[in-house]
Amino acid sequence: MEIKQFDLALWQGHWYNPITWFIQQRTSTNLTHGSILLGRTIRIDGVDGDQIEAIGGGVKLTKLASYGDRKRMILRYQQTISPHVQDQMLSWLISKIGCKYEWKSFLGYIFGIKTSYLDDPNQFVCTEIYSEMFSQNGINVWGEDEPVYIYPSYFSQNNLFRRVL
Repeated sequence: MEIKQFDLALWQGHWYNPITWFIQQRTSTNLTHGSILLGRTIRIDGVDGDQIEAIGGGVKLTKLASYGDRKRMILRYQQTISPHVQDQMLSWLISKIGCKYEWKSFLGYIFGIKTSYLDDPNQFVCTEIYSEMFSQNGINVWGEDEPVYIYPSYFSQNNLFRRVL
């Protein structure tokens, strides 16, 4: 299976991580993390990577291989995206490298509290940055009901994406 630019890797949580339990209670799945695959290795500021992800240290360029054999699924957006918009999406995504991780959202992911305090355009959680990459470039993937908290499993349930691995 060939990985393509903007595929989404959804990772299963580790049994010993408490967030796995909380997310499983909310979504009935153990998908707890997502990373945006680039389909090729790129170099930015001396760092090589083939995915961009929002993790504890912020938005970073990392390597898919760093996850070893951790269980995952890979999803692909099913609509055609023009080369111009793809370039815009990649530029937007790269511009977010170095942005902070949105730690305060953990209260919402754990307790389901809906609040408007999550409006910082330069702080992200893992699958929020994937959703924003589309919406900030004119592609609506949620219709009129964009979730406040975008759990990884929401993409696997969205008909605009299909599982490729």
